[in-house]
Parts: sequence; structure tokens; C-alpha cells
Amino acid sequence: MGDKNMLEKARLAGRGLSESVQEHLDAFLSACVACRKAQIARSERVAVYRRGG
Repeated sequence: MGDKNMLEKARLAGRGLSESVQEHLDAFLSACVACRKAQIARSERVAVYRRGG
């Protein structure tokens, strides 16, 4: 859940910025979330492989 809290803090920090910058920030943060989810899924697959499953 730390990732979600960090994401929310970043979005709140960008609230005073222009709308265009906020849109870019949201796109960047969304990409970060997608990348993090992929990292987690990859590490879970590696763990299953190493256990022999």
C-alpha cells in the first residue's frame, strides 16, 4: 500500500501546477504504477519458477 500512498502524495504536490503540467504528471504517475505492477508480477513468476512450480 506504500506505492498507493506515495502516488497520492505526488498528485497532491502537483495540485498548484498548471492543468497541462498536471496532465503530464498524471500520465507519468500512471506509467509508474503500471511499471511497478509489472515488476511485482515478474518477481512473483520468478518466485514460482524457483520453487519448481
